[in-house]
Amino acid sequence: PPVSKPTACRKARKKLNIRTEAQVVLLAGRLDLMTKYQPAPLIQCLEELRQTHPDLELLVYGEAPSNTMLTLWKETCRELAPSLPIHWIPGRDIELAKPVRWAADVFVSLADNPQETFGITPLEAMAAELPCLVSDWDGYRESVVQPGEPGDATGFRVTTRLVAGLGKEEAQHLLLHESNDYSRAVGRVAQGIAVDLEQFKQRLSKLLRAPDLRAAMGRAGRRRVESRYHWQIVIEQWRALTADLTE
Repeated sequence: PPVSKPTACRKARKKLNIRTEAQVVLLAGRLDLMTKYQPAPLIQCLEELRQTHPDLELLVYGEAPSNTMLTLWKETCRELAPSLPIHWIPGRDIELAKPVRWAADVFVSLADNPQETFGITPLEAMAAELPCLVSDWDGYRESVVQPGEPGDATGFRVTTRLVAGLGKEEAQHLLLHESNDYSRAVGRVAQGIAVDLEQFKQRLSKLLRAPDLRAAMGRAGRRRVESRYHWQIVIEQWRALTADLTE
């Protein structure tokens, strides 16, 4: 974590050629339409928010499973958000893992499929004192604390809905009959999962308008990572589990 978040932010933006006055949303992780999330709704929302937040910019840090998939992402962004400045940083550039997080104002992840179980990217964002705006999905419910919940708020979770009963057929084909591959199975299920985009826009707009709120959530996130998810904490949980299982 940075000693001084503002200083780290200024240095990181200079390194990445990002304007000082920009309002930067970070998207970090795997760039995969099938096993991560469908980016089109997010990109459309960011384009619409440019009307009220003209300094809004997107910072993408990650790797696609193929050049074809990366091309799909970039073409989608150009078509749906022609006015949105986007900074593409390859995830293989490990030395930039810290600067991309320090350069951002808000971390976003709208994961919408079954493969997203725990989710480490929100923790990496919180370690860099970034407020998190994520889908209300699986492990994100544990790591990202909202206002009004026990503990200090580290961000917002966006209402996420699943078609009732969805996934049974895909699971049977995948696990019992072995007639479907993993990516196709979770990709099909994701078609019946939706994130509340109006709520997303409202909450992102609120964060962009409130630097003090962002800073408070960022500090709370860093404290949460250090107290709950630091490796020294987690390894003791593993020790306790091992002892319990041995007994």
